[in-house]
Amino acid sequence: MKLVLNRVRASSGTVRLIAPGSATTAAGPRRVAPAWVHSAQTALGGACASAAALAAIQGGAALAVSLVLLVALFALELYRQLSARPKRGQRLPPLRVGFITSEDSPGTALPARRTIEELLCEKMPQTDPAERRRAAVTYLREAHFQMFHDNGTPWGGADEYLRQKLTIGQLSGGQKHLIYVLRELAARPQLIVCDEMLCGLDLERKAWLLRLLRKQQREDRAAVLYLTVDFSSAKLVGEEVAFMKEGAFVEGPGPGARILEYPKGKDLREYVEESLRQEGMARGMHLRAEFSRIEREEQ
Repeated sequence: MKLVLNRVRASSGTVRLIAPGSATTAAGPRRVAPAWVHSAQTALGGACASAAALAAIQGGAALAVSLVLLVALFALELYRQLSARPKRGQRLPPLRVGFITSEDSPGTALPARRTIEELLCEKMPQTDPAERRRAAVTYLREAHFQMFHDNGTPWGGADEYLRQKLTIGQLSGGQKHLIYVLRELAARPQLIVCDEMLCGLDLERKAWLLRLLRKQQREDRAAVLYLTVDFSSAKLVGEEVAFMKEGAFVEGPGPGARILEYPKGKDLREYVEESLRQEGMARGMHLRAEFSRIEREEQ
């Protein structure tokens, strides 16, 4: 599926956000309340507590003073919230977006002569080369990227692949796709759009990649829009789930556990039943089982 905004095909990069209102306002940073507001709130809060304690003992004027202080504290909080809001039409900081797809096999389009280190590092927010190299090694290890001899035996590790300047041209189709996905994740996007991102990967790599995606989402507090027809991966990553048919929502959005475990409509119920039947036929060799095995081993 291609995500299209008007005639522009979706891709990774940055998106300019503008507060509701005219889009012609000059760009500016996100507004924050003045520092004196926070200091005044702290002082008034302490004064309110003292006045309230005194009012409880003496009443009268002390009670009136505590009420006045509470009103002032409320007014300061209202001012703080209003002053921190962006102005209408004001440009907000750019949103870093990562778009990961399996359509048109983007991994195979990576330049054959480029090294995997170059590709992994080129979008990273880090500027220090040593930090970028360490991050590249970490991504390769966490995704369990592995090279194999012709007879199927594994060789080398992440550090060795970078030392030997392993190139894209030396990789299989699945390995190229994995490097493509890791390259997008290494950019640390704030919004990650995943369109069937696991296609072309073996079962173990799929599980490790989903684990990495969930880990990065927690660490960066990133938003993830995960598009898939695969029940297992949707069940693993879908905190909020919507079921679509012919481009329209049929059920949801709602909590993933409720939507997928207790389907209401016929279409979703048939989809869940068929997915569970296929998992049963796989005799434990399916994504959710592999993910659970890895989670147990890593504990």
